[in-house]
Amino acid sequence: MPGYDFSINKTLGAAGKNFPHQQTINAPRHEGIDEAVPVAKNGTLTTRSSGTAGTATMDSTSHGINTGDKLDLYWLDADGKQQMCRGATAGSVSGASVPFTGASGTALPAASTVIQAAVVQVYSIDIVGDNLAALMAGTDFAACQIVLIDSGGPTELLVINLPGGESYEWAGEFTNPLAGDTCDTVHMTHNDLVTVRSVRVSAGLTA
Repeated sequence: MPGYDFSINKTLGAAGKNFPHQQTINAPRHEGIDEAVPVAKNGTLTTRSSGTAGTATMDSTSHGINTGDKLDLYWLDADGKQQMCRGATAGSVSGASVPFTGASGTALPAASTVIQAAVVQVYSIDIVGDNLAALMAGTDFAACQIVLIDSGGPTELLVINLPGGESYEWAGEFTNPLAGDTCDTVHMTHNDLVTVRSVRVSAGLTA
């Protein structure tokens, strides 16, 4: 069939039983990005001013974070579960000290928590929400944050937060996550400290 296939193939398991799920949606048009997103940098939340602001002391002064940069932050909670917040604005960076304010999402953890800070990368895309037939997003082997921003900007249309090894999919079920909106920008980060990771968004469109 002409066009682009968006396929889902997974198996759920419970009580010794398997529940396979296979689905393919064909869309006449594809809009997507596949970007090599830079590594995050390790540090410690040395000051927690509030649930949205604090100061990170990075492990090295060569962290590459500049005053005014937008940051996504990642950490593990007391149960070892991945947590993250996004869109903080770096204040006056001095050496390894990176103050920040205005984080959204999960409230910051306690002071002394090890964190990873990633500078938000901004990319262009063109998705008319009412034409959306399928949407997939994610990366490999790292937690990531992907935020779709509207063309009138800068309103967050869809926030996708994924721990490592998971992906996002919408394949026509339930409510269209971009109905009535047009997305022209994507913000991306991941928390890998060593390897540049490919972060991807793929949209199947009816027109």
